[in-house]
Amino acid sequence: MNNCIITGGTHPALVEAMAFGNCVITHNTPENLETIGDAGFSYDGKVGADSLQQLLEKLLLSLYTKTTKITKNTKSFF
Repeated sequence: MNNCIITGGTHPALVEAMAFGNCVITHNTPENLETIGDAGFSYDGKVGADSLQQLLEKLLLSLYTKTTKITKNTKSFF
């Protein structure tokens, strides 16, 4: 018989990443959502990779849009 105990909760790596000031992306479990508050983003873990892909595309588009606006208003990068 296997003596493995399965427990839930927040993964220590999530808390560690936030302690370093990183914005995080996490599965939308209640524990993770409570931990990240407004310091990160979440995706629907039941949907899986498709949900994560949609979130990443949205974030990249947002970054691209902001970068494009900044570079149009700037004469040079250097």
